Amino acid sequence: NYLQSNNKTPNTIKNIVKGTLFPILKKADKNLEIPFKWDNSNLDSFELIKDQSNKEMADNKKVALTEEQVTEIHKFSINKEVLKGIYQRQVTNDQVEKFQEVKDMFVLQCFVGQRISDIQKFFNGDNFMDIENNTISIKQKKGGVRAIIPILPIAQELLEKYKGKTLKYYKERNSWVNTNLKNLLKLIGFNDEIIYEENGKTITKPLYELVHTHTARHTFVTMMCRKNIPKETVILATGHEDTKMIDEVYSHLNHKDKSRKVAAAFNKAFNPDKVEASTENINADRIIYIKSCKHTEIQLPVGVVVIHLYFLTDYSLFLCNGFVGEER
Repeated sequence: NYLQSNNKTPNTIKNIVKGTLFPILKKADKNLEIPFKWDNSNLDSFELIKDQSNKEMADNKKVALTEEQVTEIHKFSINKEVLKGIYQRQVTNDQVEKFQEVKDMFVLQCFVGQRISDIQKFFNGDNFMDIENNTISIKQKKGGVRAIIPILPIAQELLEKYKGKTLKYYKERNSWVNTNLKNLLKLIGFNDEIIYEENGKTITKPLYELVHTHTARHTFVTMMCRKNIPKETVILATGHEDTKMIDEVYSHLNHKDKSRKVAAAFNKAFNPDKVEASTENINADRIIYIKSCKHTEIQLPVGVVVIHLYFLTDYSLFLCNGFVGEER
C-alpha cells in the first residue's frame, strides 16, 4: 500500500519486493542472531499486484527515438542564449559545458547502445579498437560481457571529440542528467504526445518527459531492428545474453514499421529484381522503395522531383516532397 500510495508502478513494486526486499530477508534468514526464518514467513506465497494495463499500450511508455530525431539532437547548437530558455536567467560557461556533454553523450549512447555506466570506457582507453573492421569493444560493467560495437559516423565524430577526456557530468546515478536531458529535449521541441497505459489508466505525456539515459539503449536496438540487422548480431553489440529483449523491441515496432518490414521482406523474397513503389501518403509525402542505392542524395524521374535518401537498407526508404512537373 505504501508503494502504491507513492505512485509506484506494479513493475517497480515487483523489482523492489523481489529484487531488493526478498534477497535481504533471505540473507537475514542465514544470520542466527536475527530472529527471522524465511520458511516460516509464508512469503513464497506472496502475490504481487498485477498491472491491468494492455501490454502493448503499457509498452508505449518505453519510448525510442528515430534516427532522424537523434540526428536533430546532435545538430542542435548549445549556447548561452539557447539555455536561457531553461534557466530563465544569466547562463554560465559551466552550464553550457554541462548541457553540451549531456547532449553529446546521449547521442553517442544512441549510436553505440551502451549503458551510461559504460560510456566513460570509450574515452579512457578501457576498450579495444579494431581498425580493420571499424568496431570498438568494451567489457560491460553489468555482467562483465564484452560488447562489440560498430563505429557509425556520428559516433566516430564524438569519440574523436572527447578522446582522452574524463566525463564531468554524464555519470551513472546523477539525477541531474535525466532532469536536464528532458529539459534539453523540451527546448528542441520533442513535444509529440505519447499515449500509454499504467495501472489500467490511460495517460498522455509529451515525448520529452518519457526520455531518460536508458532510452538511448532502446533507441539503438530499435534503429537496428528497423534496418533489419539480425537479432543475433544486435546482441553482440548490446551485450545481451539472448534475443529476449530484442524480440520485445521487434514486437513493439509500430504498425507502420511492421507493415514496411513485411512488405520489404516479401518483395525481396518474391520480386528481387523489381523496383517496388508505394503510393501511401504520410503528411502529404510519398514513399518510394528503391533497391540497393548507395548514394545519400539522388534524383529520380518521378516528374522532376528531388528524392532524398533517409534509410540505407536493401529496399531503401525515400521521402518524396513536391509534385509532378515541379522542380524542388
